[in-house]
This record gives sequence, structure tokens and C-alpha cells, in this order.
Amino acid sequence: MKISLVNFISRCPSAFHTVSEVTAILEAEGFCRFMPGDAARLGGKYFYTVNSSTVVAFAAPDSLPRSVAIAAAHGDSPAFRLKFNRMLKRGGSVCLNVERYGGMEIKSWFDVPLGIAGRLIVRDGDTLKTLLCDSKKAVCLIPNAAVHLLTEREPDPAQDLFPLYSADLSAPDVLDSLCAECGIDPKGVFGSDLFVYNTMPGIVWGANSEFVSSPRLDDLQCVYAALDGFISSAPGDSMKVLCVFDNEEVGSSTKQGADSAFFDTLMRSVLSSLGAGSSQTEKIVANSFAISADNEHGVHPNRSGLSDSLDRPVLNGGPALKFNANQKYTTDALSCAVVRALADRAGAPLQFYSNRPDLRGGSTLGGIMTRHFPVFCADIGAPQLAMHSAFETAGNKDTLSLSKLFSALFSASFERSGDDLKVYF
Repeated sequence: MKISLVNFISRCPSAFHTVSEVTAILEAEGFCRFMPGDAARLGGKYFYTVNSSTVVAFAAPDSLPRSVAIAAAHGDSPAFRLKFNRMLKRGGSVCLNVERYGGMEIKSWFDVPLGIAGRLIVRDGDTLKTLLCDSKKAVCLIPNAAVHLLTEREPDPAQDLFPLYSADLSAPDVLDSLCAECGIDPKGVFGSDLFVYNTMPGIVWGANSEFVSSPRLDDLQCVYAALDGFISSAPGDSMKVLCVFDNEEVGSSTKQGADSAFFDTLMRSVLSSLGAGSSQTEKIVANSFAISADNEHGVHPNRSGLSDSLDRPVLNGGPALKFNANQKYTTDALSCAVVRALADRAGAPLQFYSNRPDLRGGSTLGGIMTRHFPVFCADIGAPQLAMHSAFETAGNKDTLSLSKLFSALFSASFERSGDDLKVYF
């Protein structure tokens, strides 16, 4: 793509901004907005948004597709969400009244410059318009207490996590300041979804510029690479589909999350409008393949014992296939073989990841999405350090390897033959 990973992330301080940035890039590539009830055309390129925070893009081949090639990632990250009553006077200062979104590494958020971004719902006559807002600078910070004064070591969410906003007890509401920044009359704002985000810019660093550190690498590194592979891939016999879901960090069980019916409904509606009958649609779905892309834990240089003794992906060693016996990840023998074939085709390195047996692992989009749209699926991701920290680190080279793998996925098509799966390039 024309912008770097760190610049892409800087333009995506919230899930709403991520969808806005992805759709702007897609529109520049000739994709058109798709609405419920629209008919897709063979050879057409479209994107569909839900709640302004999830986007599904799809490109149909010139003839009825043999299969659907899907890449799914998520655009949300752990953050602090402003409550409805946003302002709080504490200790002679004004703080922001927030609650945690997702499972964050709390200590990493102390003493970090923080901005505010999200969406405003503005009433314009009979229309409720969605407008994005961003402070574009640091306006608050969660101050740590001095080590000399602390008697307890773990932060108390009910006491320690309110961002300091102003020393002026008569300071205007933070919403008023955001509206002034955006040129909006605050009296017209009827709703808001506002999040506190780390304003520190991402950097590429290391002896050979081999590392990248940034807020929200989980999972915008995968979003960026999947979008790049989606745009750069050659046309084939599959319908190419890119999904950027919201709310993965809180379980995906929302109307815009992967654990909803909208994706299955959308795909079947699109295939029908392309001319597939019900039996043809079922065959296309059965032939299809998906990659769920979400970063995983790389081997930590100072805590290498936290990794499995053998399945230990390292930064810059390439994306890793994720395995879990209890199906928290969807990778099995067949989907593993497909990804290895795609990696061979792309010339991309590949690693393998499993949790250390005595440590609890997470789960991600693959098992949730395929619960509703039952296709072959594998879970992959780039190895990273400090996952869910306010500032995360990954391998700079792994972004390109991911992009190559996604390009191979979107250029391929698939066909079931009994219990076998044919992969066409």
C-alpha cells in the first residue's frame, strides 16, 4: 500500500477510524459501498459496513465463483471508554470518567500521553448522522503514584484509572472541546462512543530496523497486511472477502461482531445476486476457505520460559499457524496443509504456535465466525511482545510475510472432493 504500517495505525485511533481508513483505501481502488437489498454484479468490487465499526469487502470474479477466499481480522483494541457522564472532580483536578474495554495490561497505560477519539451521533433534522472525532493530540494522562507512597502494587480500577484532564475545575466538558475541534455544535450531539487512546507514534527500530513498536499492533498489523494482500492479489476463481470485525476484544457477541448472523446472511445474499441458486450457493460455501488473522505471543527475550518448549515463534520468523487441542483455534491438519501450500506459493516463511500446557490461552475470530459460516479455517498471526500493552512490539519483516500469504490466499480457489480439498493457483 502507499502508506506504511505505522502511518496506517496512526490514522486508526478507534475501530470507527479503522473502518473509515480501510473504506477510503478501498474506494481509491474502485470499490463501491454495498447496502442491504443491493444486487452485486460479477466482476464488481464492494464493501459493506456495520455500525461504522465493522467492514466486509468483497470482489467477485467475472464468472460464478468456485469458492470464497476469506481473511478475517479485528479493528478494535483494549482501551478506556468514556462513560455518559464524562467529567469527574477529584483531588482538586478534573478527571475523565472511564471504564475498561477489553483485557488490557493496565500498568502500561500509566504516564502515557492519551488522546480521545471515536464517533459522535449528530441530529440534523430527521437524520442522525455519524461523524468521527479525534483530539489529534494528548489531552489527558493517567498519572502513577510515586513508588515511595504506594503500599499496594496492583492498580485498583475503581481508584487509579481515571485520566487527569484539567487543573481548572471550571474546565468545559471534554465533549465541548472535541466538538470545537471538529466544528460541531455540541447541542446537536445526541450520542457518542468515545475512547481514550495512546497518542505515541509508532516507530521502526533495532540494529537493523527489524522491529516495529506501536499502539494497537494487535490487531492492526494483521488488518494492514490482509488489506494489502487483498488489494495486490491477482483475480482468480474465488470471490475474495476481507473482514475487519469489531468487538473481538470483548467476545464478538454484538451485531457488528463475528458472533452474529450478518456475515452468513451477507455472503449468501451476495452469492444469490451473482446468479448462484441455493444448491450452488451451498457448494460454493462448502468449497471455501478462511484465514483468521490475529497476532500471537512471540518468544520473549527475558521470559522465554513463558513459551512452549517447541512451538516458539520468534519475531521476524514469519507468521505462525496457531494450534489448540480444545479448538480455541481452528487450525487442524487440513487447514494447516492449505496454509503451508499458500506459504510455499507466496515464498513466505511460516512458524507454528501453541500455548505452554500450563498457561491459559485466548481465542479469536476463527471459531466464532465459522460457527455461523461453516468453512475450512486456520488461525494465524504475527508473533509479538507485550500483547494488550499500551505500546506493543512485533517484527518489522513479518508484516510483508503476512501480506504475501494473504495475496496467495486471495489469488487461490478451492474445491472439495470428498474429504479432500483441491487448491488451485
